[in-house]
Amino acid sequence: MENEIVKAPEILRIFIKFASGYAIIFGTLIILSQLFYYWVPYNIIVAITSIIKPNTALIFIFAGISLWLRNEHNGKYYNYVVEILSGLIFLISFITFIRIFF
Repeated sequence: MENEIVKAPEILRIFIKFASGYAIIFGTLIILSQLFYYWVPYNIIVAITSIIKPNTALIFIFAGISLWLRNEHNGKYYNYVVEILSGLIFLISFITFIRIFF
């Protein structure tokens, strides 16, 4: 009983898939808009890049991937990947915090 893995209800699992997919797509679009800076119309670039920076976009991508993996897979390998992504999220956030405030 102690080692039993409790599965989330199906509606919650669907919501988690939607939220993680949205985070991955949103972060990817931000990164792509930064890569294709000169080919995207100016008003779209200003709207996107003034709100979300590339560091934040990477954090969205990593968080979405880790949420998706945590929801779908329970293997040892996937848990290591989720822990590494969580560490990267913390590292990027901490470096950004230090850069802004110090």
